[in-house]
Amino acid sequence: MQEEEVGKNKILNIKEENYKKVIITKNGKFTVYSLFFDCNRFSTLNSLSKEDELELEKESKLSKMVDFCIKILRKNFISSNELRQKLNKKFNDEELTNEVIELLIKNKILDDKKYVLIAKSLLDEAMYGKYFIIDYFKKKKISNEIIATLTFDEEKEVEKAFNFFQSIKNIYVRTGLSISFGFIGRCIMHVISGVVFFAEYAPEGMNPIIYSIGYNGSFLLVELIITLVLAFAISS
Repeated sequence: MQEEEVGKNKILNIKEENYKKVIITKNGKFTVYSLFFDCNRFSTLNSLSKEDELELEKESKLSKMVDFCIKILRKNFISSNELRQKLNKKFNDEELTNEVIELLIKNKILDDKKYVLIAKSLLDEAMYGKYFIIDYFKKKKISNEIIATLTFDEEKEVEKAFNFFQSIKNIYVRTGLSISFGFIGRCIMHVISGVVFFAEYAPEGMNPIIYSIGYNGSFLLVELIITLVLAFAISS
């Protein structure tokens, strides 16, 4: 090995661990992904210059960030922008975050085109419409170039629209019936209580049942209409 100047950071050992080079020096240990960075340049050195040490520190940090990304990608199906946000939140270094994302894209570990195709397939199966899907990817900050490559089956889009309006119709019907039945039950109880406890307030000659229905129906009907309007507004 070539001898380096005295006073530099001496290299004590270099070993391989799971696609990484572990470079142990007098001042510390650096773990670098040998798949992404050229670690062979250190194999002929006895020590590190200040420039080499700074570069190795940066590559070691980048490797740590890559490790973090790979762990996320193994468990989650996410876009490059979502990964960028998680990475920046964890390490708070926008410049290195961008470098890591570019590195992962360059090595085909991160691929927004593949992400979009798989995500679109899942959204299609869930019967989400064309404009929802496009808006979904825009919110994920997928590039317009990738979004423009998406294709949609017009017949299936019509089917999605029909199912969507059918589901809305079903929601309104169920909501309306549920509320109406509730008010009918409430009205019956009000009428019964009016006949039993307030018959004496009915005008002379008027059937207490008719009086109770008219009295309670006058405000319960208005309340029913207001409730239905609010319920439909919330449902939509």
